[in-house]
Amino acid sequence: MPRPCVPVGGDEFAVVLDDEEGDLDARMAAMVSLLQFEFVTRESSFDLACRFGVARREGGEDADELLEQAILALNEAKREGTILVWYQSAMKADLHMAQRQLHQLREWLAGAAPSPLETLCEAMREDRKSTR
Repeated sequence: MPRPCVPVGGDEFAVVLDDEEGDLDARMAAMVSLLQFEFVTRESSFDLACRFGVARREGGEDADELLEQAILALNEAKREGTILVWYQSAMKADLHMAQRQLHQLREWLAGAAPSPLETLCEAMREDRKSTR
């Protein structure tokens, strides 16, 4: 029997939910509600806040693909400062574009590729029209 919660690194965990057990949207809302609260000790208090990146099986995705999608959504939630983000296919395209741009920049900095920036110089001139 698979474990429902698996650590994936640091303070990040993967939770596997079977969407046949009920409405996934409602279950995620309940999980968010459960894990957002004020934690109080004798010395101090702080708000416990969790961020969620959620991937839903749409086709033939395997577990590795779903985990990758959930991580992309989680990273988006962290960047946006929001609690819950559902995976969208555009996230993968955005990641590939950013990786390609980073690769090009590194090649340029290492001198292995031409500059991605085009420098345009135009001589400055003064229009000297008399208005008198």
